[in-house]
Amino acid sequence: MRSACKHVEVCLVDNGSTDDSVASTEKDFPRARVIALRENFGFGRAYNAAVDEISGRFVVFLNNDTVVESDWLVPLISELITDPQVAITTSKVLFMGSRIVNAAGGQLKLWQGGSELGFGRAESFLDGVSMVEPFYASGSAMAMSRELFLRLGGFDDHLWLYAEDLDLSWRARLAGYKIRCVPRSVVLHHYSGTSGVFSPIKHRLGTTNFMAAMVKCLSTANLAHSLPAFTLFAFAKGLGLAIIERNPAYFTNVAAAVRYTAQASAELRRKRRETQRLRVAPDRRILPSEGFGLFDWPWTLLRVLKQGQRLKHTLATQGSDPKPIQARVGK
Repeated sequence: MRSACKHVEVCLVDNGSTDDSVASTEKDFPRARVIALRENFGFGRAYNAAVDEISGRFVVFLNNDTVVESDWLVPLISELITDPQVAITTSKVLFMGSRIVNAAGGQLKLWQGGSELGFGRAESFLDGVSMVEPFYASGSAMAMSRELFLRLGGFDDHLWLYAEDLDLSWRARLAGYKIRCVPRSVVLHHYSGTSGVFSPIKHRLGTTNFMAAMVKCLSTANLAHSLPAFTLFAFAKGLGLAIIERNPAYFTNVAAAVRYTAQASAELRRKRRETQRLRVAPDRRILPSEGFGLFDWPWTLLRVLKQGQRLKHTLATQGSDPKPIQARVGK
């Protein structure tokens, strides 16, 4: 990174780890700054704590289960400098050891939630594409100005894991900004290296946090139809995963997510009032983006599910060794 930008500051945020992560980093990478937190605060709160301690013009967030390709950093920053209407830039993220797309940012389906744009497709589908305007940036690799990050309130501390990138991007869009994926910036991602490809906890957190983002960010008219529709979809998805994975927690955790959202309604209403103050335009101007819509067709969801199952099998057999992923790709 310093070869691309000599004054870059590399920081490792340690989320209360109990192994030798801090000691080994300080030994092997003495020029890297370690920000050690006393406990695991989750994704957003940990990054917020780190941003408070740095002073650079731009901040770049990079997950601990990623590997960057050469020249990945400059395109992200250059796009922010070139177009002041762009709030957040994100890399083209590929599955580790492959040329298969994990995400070119994220898309929004109001009745189904957020999902990775281009998931499981061959990298070639982005050939000749200089930029993509997704609904949200991928939290695995994204950049924005520190000043705007703070002005938007940073990541939501209460979104412990999942959808915090969607929530921040949504608030940026409410404030009149764009989100941009820059395919020249390439990052390899050990997909769900922290929580696993399929996980009942992942499903519960994703459901809970997307509901929170909807309540905070959608217009009243769109919230009235989208929240009930998404709730029904989440139960249907939970039931399907419970049958496929033979684990009823996928279904019962949706009920837990709905119950938590109801219990947090007073706090969510307060956050909604704060978030809506950012709004500079109606939803019909804020929501349109690559892949936006109400729902995906069933065959699209089936393709994503099959890709996830293949990926789960591949990672189970390879462990953390980033060998080429031999998965079929969708076009």
